[in-house]
Amino acid sequence: MKSRPIMSGCKLDSHRPYVFFLYIFLVFLSELIFKFFINVFFCVSNVLCVCAFVILRTVTERLAGETRPYSGHFEILRSDGSVIPVNSEGQNCLYHAVVQATSQSPADLKQRAEKLRNEVKTS
Repeated sequence: MKSRPIMSGCKLDSHRPYVFFLYIFLVFLSELIFKFFINVFFCVSNVLCVCAFVILRTVTERLAGETRPYSGHFEILRSDGSVIPVNSEGQNCLYHAVVQATSQSPADLKQRAEKLRNEVKTS
């Protein structure tokens, strides 16, 4: 009894051009995927570098004693429940809120807020 090859009826030679094109396609696809992940990696690393730079700059400024006026949005809540917005013009908002809440007249709020800030800074 003669042994027969396992793939006796298959002709692989007729499929070789397809295999070659499949191989080229897979190489091209793998290069695209590789380039995509490299670009994603560099984008993420750039974002992390910028975040680290901002954090380092902020910490360095704080250690050097540099300060910035408090900023934000403040409102005064009166005892009757009414809400009064603080007119701070974007500078020294906390001090404007304190001065506006404790004074009866709205004149010279900016100067009083700066004076209060300097008093707090020196004490």
